[in-house]
Amino acid sequence: MRKLNWLILFFSPLFAFKFCVLGDRTPLAGNEVFEQVMKEIKVLKPDFIIHLGNLIKGKGRDTSGIIREWNFIKKTFDDLGIPYYLCPGSEDIWDEKSEEIFLRFFNKTFYSFNYDNCHFIILDFSRFPRFSDLPKEMLDWLRDDLSLHRRKKWIFVFGHRPYWRTLKEKFPLHKILSSFGVDFFFSGYSCFYTYHLMDSIHYFQVGPTGARFKEESEEERGAFPNYLLIEVQKDFVNVIVIRPGSILRPDIVTLKGIEEESLTSEKISISPFLVEPKDNGLEKEILVSLENPFSYELRGEVFWVPFSWKVSPPKAKFFLSPFGKGSFPFSLCFKGDLFPLPELVVCFQKDGEKVESISKSLPIKREVFASKFTPGIDGVIEEWKSGIDLFSNESGNKASLKSILFLGVDSLNLYFAVQNYEKKIVARLREKDGLIKEDDFACLLFSSSPDTIFEFSFNPRGFVYDKVYLKEGGKFKRREWDAHPEIKSLIGENYWQAEIALPLSRLRLGERNSLGFNFLRYSVDDSLSLFFQPPISHKPISSLRIDENSFGILLIK
Repeated sequence: MRKLNWLILFFSPLFAFKFCVLGDRTPLAGNEVFEQVMKEIKVLKPDFIIHLGNLIKGKGRDTSGIIREWNFIKKTFDDLGIPYYLCPGSEDIWDEKSEEIFLRFFNKTFYSFNYDNCHFIILDFSRFPRFSDLPKEMLDWLRDDLSLHRRKKWIFVFGHRPYWRTLKEKFPLHKILSSFGVDFFFSGYSCFYTYHLMDSIHYFQVGPTGARFKEESEEERGAFPNYLLIEVQKDFVNVIVIRPGSILRPDIVTLKGIEEESLTSEKISISPFLVEPKDNGLEKEILVSLENPFSYELRGEVFWVPFSWKVSPPKAKFFLSPFGKGSFPFSLCFKGDLFPLPELVVCFQKDGEKVESISKSLPIKREVFASKFTPGIDGVIEEWKSGIDLFSNESGNKASLKSILFLGVDSLNLYFAVQNYEKKIVARLREKDGLIKEDDFACLLFSSSPDTIFEFSFNPRGFVYDKVYLKEGGKFKRREWDAHPEIKSLIGENYWQAEIALPLSRLRLGERNSLGFNFLRYSVDDSLSLFFQPPISHKPISSLRIDENSFGILLIK
């Protein structure tokens, strides 16, 4: 805070006006960051504030809960004594009812205003995943508004979703903005910071001011809490990126840097290592494939950081022609500890520049048997035997959380028992299909086909969140589903446990004797997670992208 005080005392007389731009707050990660930002804004004393949406976690709450959150937000901003303007986000407005509540508090969802010789436009992207989904009424209004104010010195536009980052979406948006001389565009939603200059328009994606990270989890790729201080003069605009307590350069993370690194990483594929029950020490072959995405030759070396595994050969050199491909076989086995998983490191030199490297964990495919067993569902698990107690965290290392998972099956049901050790148990949810991910919870995931995934989550009190995900248009869409379970839970001292019976008929097993399977658990107090099958995409539990590649195999005897 001392740094910020000094900067304000030094700079205040020099600027015509200044304003702050804030990103997602959705309070799953707690309010600590948001509260810190509010304290700093009191010191900064901007002329006004613009928030880019997702101030509340509205979806799944009842009307009274949504209104309570908006009352809290309104009081928080009103107490600052600074004018503020809100872009509605996807957690603020998602249907007609939520829009009605939003309008009770804030009157409009899209509008514009002038400040000095500048023009500001607030757009409503809340319910529209694609730019092509935006209502014609708002786009016509946007063109008319820009036409009326195109002579303003600086034009700033704000919208929740970063359409400008998507190849198919950015050109229609950019065409409108550039044709009317827009200077700056700000978005939030994705919970990481990045900047991009296209033609003469400065595009900013503001990171979270309280929300958890979603698309990115590494700090160097923009995953850090931040907000912007914009200082406007007659002939220049200064954008300051503020990480609560410090100031950063606007180009600390650029879209070009993210796209290029992601592109290279995506061109490295590793075939999964099949982990069968009791195959400790068995050597198996996997294949590493590289694809050169550049228009120049790529040369380098791949090698393994094996940890407790054995890898042969330990490394291999490669030379790829422009846009060329190459594959390399390796034999691997583990003796003793399955985790941590080996890391593949690819070192390469791009077009004579400095040597760079990218690493990837070995993907695995774990098998587990459900043997014939019919337990009584009473929450007591002493009758169960031979449980699974080896799990990983989201990074492929051995989990620090401790759980034991048991499996059984008969002609009608799959049976599960789980015992989770926890110092402080969080179990607020007392209704079906509520906000279970704000509690400690465990989750069983099943895949009956590449296009169908079932989620069965439950908290320590035995309240359930069950959904089905169906692949539509290449992406999984969440749909309603009832598992028709029988579940009993028990909370003890420093642990909670549950027994579950799931009808096989609800999992669409058909004639198959196997299902895609994963088990995961999350601890609120520790902010830690564990997995039976490590996700191929290592992301925090709050933003886990359900993917058909993130499943082991459940064999049903």
